[in-house]
Amino acid sequence: MLSFLFLLLLPYWASAQEQINKRPKKEYLDEAGRLFAPALGYNAFFPTQYDQTGPFHGPAFGFELFNQTIDNDFAPAQFAFFAQFSQLQSLEQSDIRMLLVNFGGRFSFERQLSRRFLLPFFGLELGGVARNDVN
Repeated sequence: MLSFLFLLLLPYWASAQEQINKRPKKEYLDEAGRLFAPALGYNAFFPTQYDQTGPFHGPAFGFELFNQTIDNDFAPAQFAFFAQFSQLQSLEQSDIRMLLVNFGGRFSFERQLSRRFLLPFFGLELGGVARNDVN
C-alpha cells in the first residue's frame, strides 16, 4: 500500500523538485524599458570663484528619456539616458542665480543581477551653465 501511494505521488514530487530547482524569475527586471520617468533631486555647485559668490544650491527636476534593465550576458545590465534641469541660487548673494542643464547616459555591465540598488555604473554627462550676472 505504501509503495502504491509513493508511485501515485511521485509525479507531484518531481514537479515540486523542478519548481524548487528552477531559477526564480526576477519580477523587478523590466525588459520592455521605460520612457520619460520623472526624477526630483537637489543639487549643489561649487564654482572656482568660490570666495566671490559662494556655493550654489537648489532643486533639480529631470526625467529619464529611456531606462532599461536586462539580465542578459551580451548586453549592459542597466542603461539609461537622462536630462536634468536645476535652478540654483548663491548662498552668499541671493540675487545671483544659475541655470544648470545636463544630458547624459549611464551603463552598468554587471552580470547576473541579484539586487535593485547600488549598481556600479559608467556614465557620460554633458551640460551647460547660465548665470544671470555673467554674460
